[in-house]
Amino acid sequence: MEEQGVVSLWVGVAASAEALEDYVACDSYEAGELVDPAFAKDFHLEPWDEDFREARYIPNATRDLTALLGPLSYADIILPRFDQVHRGPLPEPANAVVLLYNYRHSGSIVQGGSGGVRLSYVGLVSYIGRAPR
Repeated sequence: MEEQGVVSLWVGVAASAEALEDYVACDSYEAGELVDPAFAKDFHLEPWDEDFREARYIPNATRDLTALLGPLSYADIILPRFDQVHRGPLPEPANAVVLLYNYRHSGSIVQGGSGGVRLSYVGLVSYIGRAPR
């Protein structure tokens, strides 16, 4: 659900950048109606503002969250905060990350995927304010 100042994070594996984009993009229509992406269906997500979504695919999977999030928006603030939520390396190598800004995921569904993409919900942090030191 919408909540200003927070960001929800999912990480996992994707067969390609195109597979990841197809999985999360809100741009499919059926009979003139916008169809929820598989990502929304799998995690029972309410609609979000596409302007506040970031998805990133890297060719070489890693267990290092910094490598996945480093070039994304607010990385200097959210990386230390996600490190507190998820200490240490990721349990499995990942090459895909999805961030929904101003969105609070309830966390009731924590794993999902289809079309060559498998994601796990990591958690939620604030992206407002200074980075912790």
